[in-house]
Amino acid sequence: MIKQPDFVTKRLKLLPISHRHAASLWPILSHPMVRQYNDIPEFVDKTEFRDYLQTDIELWYQGHGGRWVIDFQGLIIGSCGLYPLNDECSHLQLSFELSPDYWRQGLMYEACSRLLEVSFSELNIPNRPIFARCKAQNVQSITLLEKLGFKYATQTEQYHEYTK
Repeated sequence: MIKQPDFVTKRLKLLPISHRHAASLWPILSHPMVRQYNDIPEFVDKTEFRDYLQTDIELWYQGHGGRWVIDFQGLIIGSCGLYPLNDECSHLQLSFELSPDYWRQGLMYEACSRLLEVSFSELNIPNRPIFARCKAQNVQSITLLEKLGFKYATQTEQYHEYTK
């Protein structure tokens, strides 16, 4: 079994997600400002949330993707990851969430840049096209995706979709 690695950037540590991060991530993913832009399900309780995290952990060991928490100065401030977009695992989806207290500081760009940089070279994730989507009104995420090199692909009723 291959251990999911840590990664370091200039200001951040990207740590493999584990159940010990549940208490730190719960308030971020449940925050109304984050929820308005995210498609992660609303969790009834922390047990349901831990089950959700378990799915992320299992993705890594299945070789289909993974999620890392973002540590900034010793605090967990968000997460980012790559997930199979479909059952055939022919495409990956980039996903990211950040506490509103840390928006507009370039931290998510730093985290996602590092994740994308190592995704196929250093990780146990097969090289596949990467897809990302964000709600049409989420200008900050649209800007982030474009800065990361994603190209606009299409728009649905709720989302702008991008590929890399």
